[in-house]
Amino acid sequence: MSPLSSSAPRLLGPSALALLVAALCPQESAGYLSSSAPQLFSSSAPQMLSSAARQPLRSSVLTLSSAAPQPSSSSAHQPFSRRTALAFTLVTAGFGAKEVLAEEAKEDFYTKWPFEKPSDVLPFVFANARKGHPEEILSALDEFGKYYPNYRLGSEKGDILESKLKEINPKNCLEIGTFWGYSAIRTARNLPEGGKLTCIEYNGNHANVARQLISYAGFSDKVELVLGKSSYMLPKVAKKIGQADYVLMDHIKPLYLPDLQLMEKLGVVGEGTVVIADNVVYPGAPDFLDYVETGKGSYQTELIEADFEYNLDSVDPRGSFRGEKNHRWAKGAIPKRDALSLSYRLSPRNSQILTATAK
Repeated sequence: MSPLSSSAPRLLGPSALALLVAALCPQESAGYLSSSAPQLFSSSAPQMLSSAARQPLRSSVLTLSSAAPQPSSSSAHQPFSRRTALAFTLVTAGFGAKEVLAEEAKEDFYTKWPFEKPSDVLPFVFANARKGHPEEILSALDEFGKYYPNYRLGSEKGDILESKLKEINPKNCLEIGTFWGYSAIRTARNLPEGGKLTCIEYNGNHANVARQLISYAGFSDKVELVLGKSSYMLPKVAKKIGQADYVLMDHIKPLYLPDLQLMEKLGVVGEGTVVIADNVVYPGAPDFLDYVETGKGSYQTELIEADFEYNLDSVDPRGSFRGEKNHRWAKGAIPKRDALSLSYRLSPRNSQILTATAK
């Protein structure tokens, strides 16, 4: 049984400290345990340590918990787990029982659900969501995102997207930049009878995850995913779908403007098409915004503020971001503000009126 699975007072009792200190410092523990252990774990424990003493303990939580020597088989002390060492370090550093439990739960998650490649998200989703229940799949992806930053649209932007889809009621839809299928699932569950979504994804590993999750959600009949670069695939897609009612752009930001202009040329974006683009403020797509906001491209545009789904400045240095290695949110990370742009393609006449009004 986990030392943290019972009540906090039991975890923080003097016997637990005695065992831990004896294992960590067997040669120096005898005198210390008899006089100091009960007081160290009392409610006034944080005041027993100066701020100078607490700081190095705070920063050495993982180091101490992983590097602590294990007692030998001949020792009278019982073995202790890494989580016990972690709890000892946190409490000694002045953390409360709730913080200890929270940190221990995070470490359990990282141990049980490591993330080194995109497909590692699948076991977590399959374990926490039932087949044919898209709301559970989306919730599982959001939960996974609380521990591992990733490119999914996220719950705040996802809710905004769905509210707009209900207003637009599109039937012929296109998405560029599908990642793991999060926004595709949100779009698919709002499609009317006979509605279709075509997705273009460049990364084969991400496309593989998206196909499985879209199928698991029950939308294989509504969603078609094609693999390749947007500039290469758009002419092929255009021949198949014609003019789209709705387009979502959530891929490489510098490609937003050239891909939009290509879609205009191909007839995918025409009068009445609604184009929604993500991350137009952060990391940003300034040339795209200039085009759709100033009348240069014949659009009527609104910006809808929302949090950025991850923070490039707040990723734990123990891993990289793109799913190639383990990565985590840095402690205290606060998402930056971002926005979705919603652009309505105007008729040439309405575009002229809008431009004249703006002047």
